Order: sequence, then structure tokens, then C-alpha cells
Amino acid sequence: FQASDDYYNRWEITTFVRILRYMAAIISIGLPGFYVAIAGFHPEVLPTPFLLALISAREGVPFPVIVEVLLMELSFELLREAGIRLPGQLGGTMGVVGGLIVGQAAVDAHLVSTIVVIVVALTAIATFSIPNELFTSAFRLMKFFLIMMCAFWGLYGFFLGFLAIFIHLFYLENYGVPYAHPMVEEKGKLSTAFQDFMVRYPLKRMKYRPEFTKEGARVRQKEEQDEK
Repeated sequence: FQASDDYYNRWEITTFVRILRYMAAIISIGLPGFYVAIAGFHPEVLPTPFLLALISAREGVPFPVIVEVLLMELSFELLREAGIRLPGQLGGTMGVVGGLIVGQAAVDAHLVSTIVVIVVALTAIATFSIPNELFTSAFRLMKFFLIMMCAFWGLYGFFLGFLAIFIHLFYLENYGVPYAHPMVEEKGKLSTAFQDFMVRYPLKRMKYRPEFTKEGARVRQKEEQDEK
């Protein structure tokens, strides 16, 4: 969730952008599954005007909600993969124009509802907001995992799916360092990595590197020069 240009902006701007990235990650994983759970199992939680709009949008669509969402998500994944293989700027244009054409054609043919197109579009935008392209490939798979969980168990599957993902992340280690560092720490130990986590402290307050840095190298170079 961190990008190199985070350290060339003021800490307020960087913190705001990082919070947006975490929100985008949750949306990219959970929004399609959440829509499947609400529309297919728990429509009573929606306000009446929104529920009427949902029913009106789905009028004439012959498929259940899960088929709608999977159809649009797989179509977009195909367009994204095709855009990668096309040269230069043509690839990006293919993804945008192709998505608009396919989405509008699917709505006109009553294969999907307009709300599903909006959900898939918001999910795609949220995925593109994450700076690491290799990192987003895991989000694309977890998105389908949560869709299937919600297709079977509704909101219970939504929360169970997120719980399974978090438990898996908390048990992972990378070269002896917890993958969810600094959220996973020893009891009673406050990590200095929080100064460069979701909130990025001002650079003058970032005096120490994380705890897993080798011994004698935790103090940053500027502070070492000041001490000498």
C-alpha cells in the first residue's frame, strides 16, 4: 500500500491517500460479494426507495444475481487481460472502451442490470487505485472467493470469508517477519512501524526503522550523523 512518491508529499496528503488505498482494497475484494449477499439473501436491510430501484433495475433480467455478477466480472477480467497484450496506449483504450460497450450492450440485452455494471466498475476503479500491480492479482482472486461465499451463505459468508482471509494473513510470515506487521505484534509491545503505516508521520519524527531491522541500523542516517 506504500508508494515511492509518498515520501515526496506532505504527511497529511500521504496519510489521506493511504487511507483511500486501504478503503479501495476492501472495496475491490468485498463489494461484488456484498452486493450478491444483499440482493440475493438480505434485501430487507435496504431502504425502501433503494430496494424499489434495485427491483426496477433487475426487471427483465433472466439470471440470478450471482450469474449477473460473475458474467460481468469475468467479462471485465477478459478485457483487462486483452488490454495487457495489446501494444502501448491501445491497451488502456481497449479496456475502457470495451468495458463501456460490453456493459451497455449487456444492459440493453437485459443480460445484467445497471446496478451490477456500476458495482463492477467501482470494483475495477478500486483495484487500479492500489499501486502494486502484482499485489492486486491476489485481490482479484479473493474477490471471486468472497463472491462464492456470499452466493452460498449471504452476509454470513461475507463476514466468514473476511475472517478467513484475515486469519490467513495473520499466520503468514515473510523471512521471519509477520506479514501483517505491525498489526501483529508481541503483547504489550508498541511497534515503531506504526509511524509509517496507514498514517505516515512527518519525516522529522521518523527517527527509527522497524524492529526487524538488523542490530545497530535502526537509527536513521541523519540521526546517526547528529549523534556523532
